[in-house]
Amino acid sequence: MSIYRNILSLEASVKRGVVLVCLTDGLIGASFGAVAIANGLPWWVPILLSSIVFAGGAQFAFVGVFMAGGGIWSAVLTALALNLRLFVYGAGMAEIFTVSRAWKYLAPFALTDESVAFIVGQKTLEMKRAVYAFFCWLMYFCWVGGTIVGVSAGALIGDPNAYGLDAAGPMVLLALVISYLKRKDFAAVAITGAAIAVILEKHLPGGVPVLLSLLPVLVFAWYRRITPTKEAA
Repeated sequence: MSIYRNILSLEASVKRGVVLVCLTDGLIGASFGAVAIANGLPWWVPILLSSIVFAGGAQFAFVGVFMAGGGIWSAVLTALALNLRLFVYGAGMAEIFTVSRAWKYLAPFALTDESVAFIVGQKTLEMKRAVYAFFCWLMYFCWVGGTIVGVSAGALIGDPNAYGLDAAGPMVLLALVISYLKRKDFAAVAITGAAIAVILEKHLPGGVPVLLSLLPVLVFAWYRRITPTKEAA
């Protein structure tokens, strides 16, 4: 069965969840476009960033550092630091990228925190690929489209913090993964990672605490790999 047919067979609740997350991120994309314009960037810069970078946190960080006088390379390095976690995601989700040569090289471009959260909720490889494809197509449209709307609206949208949009992404992610916290092993990994990020947030550059918070995930994955385990009921 093709990916396209599998998308049609996705549960209605999954489709609704994908649409909700994509629309929420579209609003954040609009805010990004407005903030970039309000900070004096040419209209085409935020649209280009959303089209080829496609990473909300990294884009906000890039604009913030650059407009604060940090220089182009400082802005780029900050954005890269924030996105290093995607290498870990990519390694863990490698099996879904083996459909074809084109899929293998193009599909990882759209890998995000939210897409990973949806993927882990699917039981079969076919459904994982289907939900990933559906999410990525819709998210790209909403993110780039939202940015264009924000650029057009300019300062009317303003700072995302004023509307609480900065908290929308984390809250959606929490809602997606909270059911997995019923498992003691997953809960322990999540709590440890969160603690690392919170403790180090005041002491390390932006993006580094988030990257280090993935260490418990790597340790847990390694442990599961070398230790026979029984699936939780």
